[in-house]
Amino acid sequence: MNEQDHFSKIIRSFIFYPKYMSMWIDRLEDSFHHIPEKHQKLVPDFERRIQNMRTAASINTDFVSNIVQSHQIFENVETTVDLEQLNTQAFNVGHEGFHAQGYDMDKVKSTLRQFMRDWSEEGKTERDQCYKPILDELSAKFPEISERAKIRVLTPGAGLGRLTFEIARLGFSSQGNEYSYFMLLASNFILNRCQREKQFKLFPYLHASSNVVHNGDPFRLVHIPDIAPAKNLPPNIEFSMAAGDFTEIYRNQKGEWDVVVTCFFIDTAKNIVEYIELLSEMIKPGGVWINLGPLLYHWAEIPGEFSVDLTYEQLRGVIKTWFRFEKEESRVSSYVGDNLSMMRVLYNCPFFVAIRE
Repeated sequence: MNEQDHFSKIIRSFIFYPKYMSMWIDRLEDSFHHIPEKHQKLVPDFERRIQNMRTAASINTDFVSNIVQSHQIFENVETTVDLEQLNTQAFNVGHEGFHAQGYDMDKVKSTLRQFMRDWSEEGKTERDQCYKPILDELSAKFPEISERAKIRVLTPGAGLGRLTFEIARLGFSSQGNEYSYFMLLASNFILNRCQREKQFKLFPYLHASSNVVHNGDPFRLVHIPDIAPAKNLPPNIEFSMAAGDFTEIYRNQKGEWDVVVTCFFIDTAKNIVEYIELLSEMIKPGGVWINLGPLLYHWAEIPGEFSVDLTYEQLRGVIKTWFRFEKEESRVSSYVGDNLSMMRVLYNCPFFVAIRE
């Protein structure tokens, strides 16, 4: 699949969201009506829950539509698509396509949850767990604010761009790198098209039907963004996003970076040693690598793919080939979590600052 076709497929996934949600809610309702009537009478408020789900899905659809309308994202990549044609394709998908679209729709739903994490007041607790230690370390390492614009900081795996944005807010020259078109499309929308705080409404928890405690839990509304990115950067600060594979884009940028920040990123590698070697080449001698995140190797369980799954002890040995550990701690963090759910996942993340020798 070429790049243009892949991008069109991503857009079509977002466009398919309202039909996907309609079919998903229909299935929940049909399942309820399938049980004996005497059992249905024991849950008299089920139909109200279904109606609330349809209302919330409609509001989410408005949000998704705004993302789709801002789909032209890169000057160097052909991202012009025929939205009318993609709309037709998406809405012609029948129930047989419901499961075939499953992976892509999981990515769409995950992207909506990422908005909560990165760009809502409700996500602040989680951002404080994993972004704040990094930002505090950067501020302490480079206390002279007037000198920070000369310091080039890269955040690979930038996602929706909040950490990259916060680094730029501190006065650094900040670039994010992201491979996923789902993330790139959404980050372009939030960084370039949102003009004011709390401009959009979103129900990020709507898609959960398991491990729900209270009837109202899926219907918690958040407002996006909690801060308008375009209006909250220092003047003349370099702030950019680079699209593409980390190992390909930065392969020939030897010694060009003062700092690289990796947050929930290094475990995305098939060969994590390659990531570390590339970091050693990119970061200038005396430069800084700040890392926070677990080792949930993304390729480990995918059939037909290889994955080099090192323990943290093994990883430390590789890192010490090129870097000196200056600081090393553990930090507990969730990732796109729901603190009201019956199920919560917490990571005990290595957090370190390493100096390129």
